[in-house]
Amino acid sequence: MKNIKVGTKIEVKSSYAGEEKKETLECVGVEKGVYVFKKTNRKCLIFANKEWFENKNRTWEIIGGKNAL
Repeated sequence: MKNIKVGTKIEVKSSYAGEEKKETLECVGVEKGVYVFKKTNRKCLIFANKEWFENKNRTWEIIGGKNAL
């Protein structure tokens, strides 16, 4: 999580009720340990804290962006 800055893109894979989903999110803000992401094809914001990243039903990895790593 320390390497995530505004502009970083991550790929998130989640599994709920036997259904797997994959999304690409872009970080649009960071403040006090909370990361704000938006889906590449939507306007809705996703607020992610430490628990969001550690969820056992979700895996994520940094895939790029202008400020990645």
